[in-house]
Amino acid sequence: CVGGIQGGIDAILPPGTVHVAAGTYFENIALRGGAIVRGVGADITTINGNENGSVITVSNTGPGTELDGFTITNDPSKRYYCWHGG
Repeated sequence: CVGGIQGGIDAILPPGTVHVAAGTYFENIALRGGAIVRGVGADITTINGNENGSVITVSNTGPGTELDGFTITNDPSKRYYCWHGG
């Protein structure tokens, strides 16, 4: 166990994969290049930003970067994007 989704992202060397178990995660994450972050399904895996800034920040990404299998909630900007790395 590495302390949430961000802990998993921080612990891997790209290219690497973070597998996220079902549940609701109250955090904001910074997705970086080469990270693959996979929830077990959007119907049972949620990232809840708790109205505390952007739920997901994406920077320096490129081929092989993925975020999949999540429902994203409580982003105060109310802006959601469909993004595919690569």
